[in-house]
Amino acid sequence: MQYNQRVDKAIHKLISEEPALVVFGKGRSEDELSCIMIDKHDFLATGFIPVKTRKNSPEKIKALLEQSASNEFIKSMITKHAALNPDEVKMITKSAKR
Repeated sequence: MQYNQRVDKAIHKLISEEPALVVFGKGRSEDELSCIMIDKHDFLATGFIPVKTRKNSPEKIKALLEQSASNEFIKSMITKHAALNPDEVKMITKSAKR
């Protein structure tokens, strides 16, 4: 299977399963991470968290983030980024509550 086909398959899987997930990225310093949380494709929160909190529960991570409004364009970008960068994603087995 070619790379583009694998990416398309991963994106389709993420979209069809409507996952709840947290996407981590580089922070403003070495001891923090950028963080975006979505739940069932509903854009929930963004912000920066200490690196040591990456393995915390979704509820604890969410408490450190700023609530955000939902937007289809942003949700699509987050889902595609998550599919292309699975090492930056933490899947949430239980949906994060608002």
